[in-house]
Amino acid sequence: MKWWTVIKNFFSKKETASKTHNNGDYEKVRARTSKGRFVADDPNTPENEAYTLKKKKKKKTKRG
Repeated sequence: MKWWTVIKNFFSKKETASKTHNNGDYEKVRARTSKGRFVADDPNTPENEAYTLKKKKKKKTKRG
């Protein structure tokens, strides 16, 4: 039943980037507002709002 587990895990994965998925598939980038400006960090909170995790783009290989 290993194939069923693989299929089940494939469809149950979430596409959101959370701090627990910092395994190389995501990169840490500066957060931006809807106008494109950088978001400042609020020193009163334990989390750093100035940075978010963004999914890395896959590199395309040239064929030819």
